[in-house]
Amino acid sequence: YRCLAIGASTGGPVALQKVLSVLPEGFAYPIFLVQHMPGTFTKAFAERLNQHCHIRIKEAEHGDVVQNGWA
Repeated sequence: YRCLAIGASTGGPVALQKVLSVLPEGFAYPIFLVQHMPGTFTKAFAERLNQHCHIRIKEAEHGDVVQNGWA
């Protein structure tokens, strides 16, 4: 199975936005992001990234289906 996986810690939010904002809509692989931060911030972070990127970004939930072009 082909996918893109990115893990980040300090400095990650800015770096993730820079990397993800240049990916085109319809990116050919699903993307898995792991950002070290308190759980109370992850949903808002995913929503903010989704507003600034061409791909779809959301916080993972039980039952989600992996899709190309989604993070």
